[in-house]
Amino acid sequence: MSLESITDSLRDININRAEVEDPQYQPLLFHPPAGLEATNSSLSEIPTYLFRVASPKSSATTSSTWVRPPATRRNDNALSHEDIFTIRDPGDKKRKAALLNDHLWWQEPSDDPFVSWTSSLPFALQLIYYRHQSSRDGSPLREIRLYVVDTKKFPRGTFIRDVDLINAFVDVDPIPSGNGLKRLRRYRTWDLNFGEYLSQGALRIEGKCQMISGQSIFENNRLRRIQPNFTDIDVRVPEGNPRWAKEVCRLRRVIWRGNGGPLQVAAAVPHDRMQAVGEIADLFDHPAWRLPMAIYFAALVGSRQELATVTTTTTLLEALRPYYASSDIGLDRGDLKVKIVGFQSVPELEQTATIFQHIRKDYTLRKTLGFD
Repeated sequence: MSLESITDSLRDININRAEVEDPQYQPLLFHPPAGLEATNSSLSEIPTYLFRVASPKSSATTSSTWVRPPATRRNDNALSHEDIFTIRDPGDKKRKAALLNDHLWWQEPSDDPFVSWTSSLPFALQLIYYRHQSSRDGSPLREIRLYVVDTKKFPRGTFIRDVDLINAFVDVDPIPSGNGLKRLRRYRTWDLNFGEYLSQGALRIEGKCQMISGQSIFENNRLRRIQPNFTDIDVRVPEGNPRWAKEVCRLRRVIWRGNGGPLQVAAAVPHDRMQAVGEIADLFDHPAWRLPMAIYFAALVGSRQELATVTTTTTLLEALRPYYASSDIGLDRGDLKVKIVGFQSVPELEQTATIFQHIRKDYTLRKTLGFD
């Protein structure tokens, strides 16, 4: 563990209950101006679960208690306490647009007030590959963490879509002819939409998150038993740094869209694939989280066509039923307490939404028939 991580952990321990109620420990909320109607509306359409991958070399310091972007390490940095939508003059807007652009292009400025999250599990998993294998990071798997937050436990305005921020500041794009906000906006309308969301300032996530290590995901070949089209984590790419965004695009093509290259059919029977899903779900400490996380990992199994087969559907439901009782996603309600946003254009989210509906119907049918 790095010295920075140890210091952060000690700082977390020293925060007492009185401090938790202090305004400085509350989320720094996004408050778009009233004229940005679409942005204001989207603040109410945040996915229930957002993922974050972090290592000791991440620019933002992340623990199970706090997430702190670089700007918060300096007490005199006003950006760590100021909403990006607080615009004093045209020059202020340009400065904040430049900060946003640097963050989204992974420049990691020292005064970065933002932290990135994603609704796409494959995107998060590929970041584990990238952090572990790249020369930019190279952290061992045991030091890389996958965090998941339940956004229902945070006030409205804690998280915002990257696209909404891009649209709000694209008129002062710092690099209009290069790697700037306009180019990012074009990418997000193509296949490079990875469900990215941002928070700003220090964010207390204790009691609102779960965490598992990267090592535990890859132990016993768990991830590749679920979906063999993920590459071997121990095999380094010969040409240098591993692919990240492009690899997610490749996985989308071969797993969920059935094109763009040969699909590796799982050698394991469906039972073994779902057993691996269960092994990962059981890594989450709180039982209430295990069903939704099992569903997210089960969505990696394959396409809607594959899920539609009797064998796969039966095996999937049999594997997930043990988690029904401890779940708090509202299986006994008409509508699940789970929101999946933008699944129409993101195939892994479409598959996840489909499985949630399968689960709700299965639970309702079994309850009606008196099986549970």
